[in-house]
Amino acid sequence: MKWHEQFENPVTFGFSSDNFGHIEWCYQDQEKQWHQTWLPKRKDIVILTKLKAEDKKAVLDEMMVEIEKDNQLVKDRANKMARDRRARSKS
Repeated sequence: MKWHEQFENPVTFGFSSDNFGHIEWCYQDQEKQWHQTWLPKRKDIVILTKLKAEDKKAVLDEMMVEIEKDNQLVKDRANKMARDRRARSKS
């Protein structure tokens, strides 16, 4: 796993799962997470907390619900910027 040159170790996050308590996780590619238009996918998430395989899948399902909400905000923002840019170019 590679991480951003500014940090000595990977940037980790915490997630409070309804069924499994506090979960530590990070992104597979630590560089991409700093891009404004990056949309993380399920394969980009690494669960650091020790869990069984089926429990990891359940946690990922739970996390992806929250991440998809954020992804939609990123998509909406990018679409608005594109609409504004097209409107400016027409005038």
